[in-house]
Amino acid sequence: MTLLEGPPPAGDALWNRQDFRAVAGDALRPGGLALTAAGVALCRESGLGFPCRVLDMGCGAGATLEWFEKQGCTAWGLDVAPKCDGNAHGTIRADAAAMPLKDALFDLVVCECVLSLFSDVGTVLEGAVRVLEAGGMLLCSDMYLRGPSSPCRADGVSCVAGARSRDEWEALFAGAGLRTLHFRDHSRELALLAARLVWYGISPCGETPCDASGGRRPVGYGLWVARRS
Repeated sequence: MTLLEGPPPAGDALWNRQDFRAVAGDALRPGGLALTAAGVALCRESGLGFPCRVLDMGCGAGATLEWFEKQGCTAWGLDVAPKCDGNAHGTIRADAAAMPLKDALFDLVVCECVLSLFSDVGTVLEGAVRVLEAGGMLLCSDMYLRGPSSPCRADGVSCVAGARSRDEWEALFAGAGLRTLHFRDHSRELALLAARLVWYGISPCGETPCDASGGRRPVGYGLWVARRS
């Protein structure tokens, strides 16, 4: 996952820490693969043919790729530094803001706790739409603000810093040519992961989720399904 001026130094990002990975598991996000499966079920209810051709943007260690492959899908992962290099998974080492891919290659693009790391989300979403077939779908899970909006400070290291309101996320989807079909709040999974991290003495965010005035930013975790027009 690349973001601002390049990938963060090793160890700065929460997902690079061994203690975090030991608690969060291979999926490295709230809800894990159970939330991936729930999102795919919503996609299928909305008409996604399955098995399908999938691109996992920000594939990391490849847990989602492996899940899709087990469902019979043709799955590719894209990441600036994929941790699953050398495994059987198909991976593309590239920046999600400048994907070296042809148009209309995939039926589904998956972005799990990734978009909030980018400052220019619009460009990333436009790329996702470009590689989708007409009628293809975006499955996104990410942090969102449950209170008043505040300036986004996406820093490439903290998903909390890049959280936006639900309305802002859906406006970004619409601006890229995506129509939101479903939204589900999964803040409980975020709370459960944060509680496990605190139990083991790990800071859940790496920084306090504050707005520009120093007030706390009330964050939740959302799941969206959107279709390319």
